[in-house]
Amino acid sequence: MNIFAWILWWIYTVFLGLTIIGVVTVAIIYRTKRFRKISINIDGTILLSIATYVFITMLVFGNYL
Repeated sequence: MNIFAWILWWIYTVFLGLTIIGVVTVAIIYRTKRFRKISINIDGTILLSIATYVFITMLVFGNYL
């Protein structure tokens, strides 16, 4: 396996983890303040960010493996 592919995979994994943690933290804060309409949008943002990172990671892996 290519070293460059491993480096990119770790970068995307770290960014994915930080994005999920950050968005979930913001969602918990907004739900504590009872903004229900905003929390629905944040749930959509979580799913969209996960799908985007998975798609980009699969593209990168497809090119470098």
